[in-house]
Amino acid sequence: SGGLGILKADNKNDLLNIINLIQQKEIESEQYLDKIIIQKFIESTQDFPISTRIYVLNNKVTCSTKIVAKLEKDQNVFETDLEKTIFVNGKEIHSHNINNYNVVANVISGGSVIPNVATEYEKEIALKVTKHLNLEFTAMDFVHDVEGNPYVLEANISPQVYKTHLLYKIHHPKMIYNFLQEEYGI
Repeated sequence: SGGLGILKADNKNDLLNIINLIQQKEIESEQYLDKIIIQKFIESTQDFPISTRIYVLNNKVTCSTKIVAKLEKDQNVFETDLEKTIFVNGKEIHSHNINNYNVVANVISGGSVIPNVATEYEKEIALKVTKHLNLEFTAMDFVHDVEGNPYVLEANISPQVYKTHLLYKIHHPKMIYNFLQEEYGI
């Protein structure tokens, strides 16, 4: 999704407004969602969105990165033509003020990737979730709360790997190919 469509509601009223706006957009476009996912927002000590990504191949951690949100442009804006209102992260604002808001750290949306050393606990969680989901290759995304506790956001089954090659000289496509040859004779 590239982080698109991720919105933050600060209260129940904001959530209901966002759902109503989504439903209105669905009617206008005649494209309907069959699911809306609602998650608790994890408060962080960071002034900007940052997440940890851990790559796992064949039950082994290959590397870890930090993804820092692009701060100049917000991809989390939802505008309704009916009311001419813009909601960003659950707040009603004018369009010229949107540059200081963002909810997610995402490379496709212009975020930056930097090297990271994952903790043993983060690695353990990534390996357990990967095994539980029966995945052979994934990139597990985490955020950390104000106390530093990691929370799994998602397991990407087709993650971007170009930046890991630049940062670590790790060639995930070649590693996946070798794994498939060894494991399945492909």
